[in-house]
Amino acid sequence: MQARRNRDLQDQTADANVFRVGLESKGKGDVSEKESSSDFLATFLTEIGKAKLLTREEEIELSRRVKKSVELQNLRARVSEELGREATHAEWAKAQGCSVYSLRRKLREGELARHKLLATNLRLVVSVAKKYLRCGVELSDLVAAGTMGLSKGVEKFDPNRGYKLSTYVHWWIRQAVTRAVADHSRTIRLPVHVHETLGRLRRAKAQLASEGEIANVKNLANTLGLSERKIDNVLKLKYKTRSMNEEVSPNNRMEEGSTMDNFIADPDAETRPWKELEADFLQANVKNVLLDQLDPRERDIIRLRFGFGRTDGRTMTLDVISQRYGVSRERIRQLETVAVRKLKLLSQGKELHRYCY
Repeated sequence: MQARRNRDLQDQTADANVFRVGLESKGKGDVSEKESSSDFLATFLTEIGKAKLLTREEEIELSRRVKKSVELQNLRARVSEELGREATHAEWAKAQGCSVYSLRRKLREGELARHKLLATNLRLVVSVAKKYLRCGVELSDLVAAGTMGLSKGVEKFDPNRGYKLSTYVHWWIRQAVTRAVADHSRTIRLPVHVHETLGRLRRAKAQLASEGEIANVKNLANTLGLSERKIDNVLKLKYKTRSMNEEVSPNNRMEEGSTMDNFIADPDAETRPWKELEADFLQANVKNVLLDQLDPRERDIIRLRFGFGRTDGRTMTLDVISQRYGVSRERIRQLETVAVRKLKLLSQGKELHRYCY
């Protein structure tokens, strides 16, 4: 009996090592930075393929060992809470009613059983992760997140309910992967439920296309049972943000090192030079008229109010000008009105009116 148990432990240790190699293979040296996602997937599948598939009886037995280990960990947490400190192995074993040796053996068996269940279900993790490859997260990160979900599912699995482990943990894997996509696929994070709605929209579009229907907002709303307004709002969120400093792949038309910022159109590129030229022309005309037709005080008030003759183009308020001349604000307004009226009556008044207002 003891010899059989030792052989089981050796087999579980070997499979656990396969599990560790599969997860750590991308962390050796600079492999993770140099290998593409396809290379990583091939390496990972090769490693996890070494783990033997389990029979139904083996799966149940290993799951029971894991469940027992989880119960022991929960027991230690309760004992530690009662003591107000971390319980020792002796106190832990006493609460369980067994020896320290027996306690450690059960923990060891549970840990090895957990690793074996993980190793034999990593194919399922890869299968789920591959469905989210185009969501902006690297495959290695998706697999890592899915493995965490698998681990949680293995610990919560109850073999006495009659379900297969793979059926139960599939939900945990998918939840972990979709959460990773929601958290890391975008610069501006979207809530998980929005990502789920976007996924439903993609599937609905594919369904409508297969039926020969147009995937417009109305048809999508009818298919998903959502309002057209919500569909429209969610569709606006499908576009991803991109850095203005992101380099554009060079080709025969682009220089190497070109960024997104170099390719944004200037809406005023065509008209700006002409506008600046027109402004300079009007400025010169106004200056000539002011010098020739207005008295010094009117000329000064107009210059201060409209910023004529100043390199920075700054203007002054009626209050500031009134303090400068030592008269009321209303008097400055009257003088300004008279000066503007004179400008309108001049032969160049049409052009100047367009500039003054």
